[in-house]
Amino acid sequence: TPYGIVYENDMCMKQLYNGQHLLDYQYDCDTVLTIAVTDRHKPEESAPVTYLHLPMENCQIERAMLRADVNTFGDMRLRYPYSELPAELADQLTEGENLYDLNDLCAGFQALDDGDRLKFEAVIKMVGPDMVTKAANLLAQLDQFDFAPGALTLEDYGRYMIVDSGRYEYDSELDRYYDFRKYGEE
Repeated sequence: TPYGIVYENDMCMKQLYNGQHLLDYQYDCDTVLTIAVTDRHKPEESAPVTYLHLPMENCQIERAMLRADVNTFGDMRLRYPYSELPAELADQLTEGENLYDLNDLCAGFQALDDGDRLKFEAVIKMVGPDMVTKAANLLAQLDQFDFAPGALTLEDYGRYMIVDSGRYEYDSELDRYYDFRKYGEE
């Protein structure tokens, strides 16, 4: 043909794109949370699905709402097929979440390095926020928390604070004079 060579085989072609709703395709490796959006008022099996890969621009969220044919957050049915957020936080996500708040949380989480992500996970476990806005507030105040990874005892915590935290000048020759346990208690 003028367009190339045609081969006849037994492969059946199936059209997946309906002109409006794209299939889920994670094209960006910086995705923190994937959300499947459908209209709550339509049967779940037949409702077209629009996927959001947070963080993204707010205008993309609005465009996705139009694609899913929903006007408000209350009209949306949300599923979370993929999440890099701490498990304690991801398990609490519900269908009625405000996508803008969730997007802000994901943007803040994306900016963290690996050490701060572990610290944020520990803060979420300790505080147990029940709303996305509270988790976002904790993320914004993350520098207010001390994090001692691997400290299981008071002595471990005292050793971390004196030796590893960088707050004090540590001299290993004076190691036997340090009372790590007492420092950890206080």
